[in-house]
Amino acid sequence: MSSTDESVILSVSDLSIRFDKTVAVDGLSLSVSRGEVFGFLGPNGAGKSSTMRAICGLVEPTSGRISVGGFDVADTSENYRRLIGYLPETTPLYSDMNVSDYLYFAGRMKMLRGKNLNLAISRVIERCGLGSVENKQISVLSKGFVQRVGLAQALLSEPQLLILDEPSNGLDPNQIVEMRKLIREIGSERAVVFCSHILPEVSAVCDRIMIINHGKAVASGTSAQLSAASMGSTLIITVLSDKETACHVFKSIGTISVISDSGKEVTMKIETTVSNAGGAVFNLAVENDLVLSQIRHEQSSLEDVFTSVTVTDS
Repeated sequence: MSSTDESVILSVSDLSIRFDKTVAVDGLSLSVSRGEVFGFLGPNGAGKSSTMRAICGLVEPTSGRISVGGFDVADTSENYRRLIGYLPETTPLYSDMNVSDYLYFAGRMKMLRGKNLNLAISRVIERCGLGSVENKQISVLSKGFVQRVGLAQALLSEPQLLILDEPSNGLDPNQIVEMRKLIREIGSERAVVFCSHILPEVSAVCDRIMIINHGKAVASGTSAQLSAASMGSTLIITVLSDKETACHVFKSIGTISVISDSGKEVTMKIETTVSNAGGAVFNLAVENDLVLSQIRHEQSSLEDVFTSVTVTDS
């Protein structure tokens, strides 16, 4: 076991995974630290599942290195696997068991025994808010409680790394808020990899985000950083002018669409890739003796960024 930075729980270096002639993951590197919720995004077929399976030791990398808590994925002993908790997209529960019996079974599978197992079950029932349903059969639980049971089994061994694949899938808005709060609480004590297609949820929950496409990282940073770095931007301006004059003056900035026009004042949206577009708008207004009563930048959403870096020619 070796680690240059004890706060880094997950380290993936130059990971490549090939299946025959298909390249699923191509030279991917990332790291996740304790106390961090890391968003891992990409379109279907981008390589997310292959990466997560490799991290869990279920797929052998073609090349590269993966370590969790300083232990290498090549270490097939319990040292590596017990450091990981995994909640897959389809929660693997036995619906004919009650909650406490299922957690007992899952704990035994994780090599917990006796007092340690009982304490672990009590701990995750309290942490995941399952006290009111611990003696109920899983088949009668709501989707929200089913997800909580799945999360509880992932937490039984107190893993340093928690991998969550679509944890809010199928939840109603209230359940999503509850799950979001729970993930943030859990993420304050361990490293969390959060995969979801619900991009507003990713923005709300994750400290850092990586978007991959065709097995490669195509964007990474905080949600704000990704939005700021997006190729395009949108300006909303209001000018004391008639529509024709305003459109003529600002046409060099980008694509203009008129939001409102009173005859004396016009509000426009300008889609632009011009660097410092706000300054360019201001200079043109001064040069043409126009009064700007509003100028604001409309930041790209995570959805806009995702689309811009993953769109294909097909």
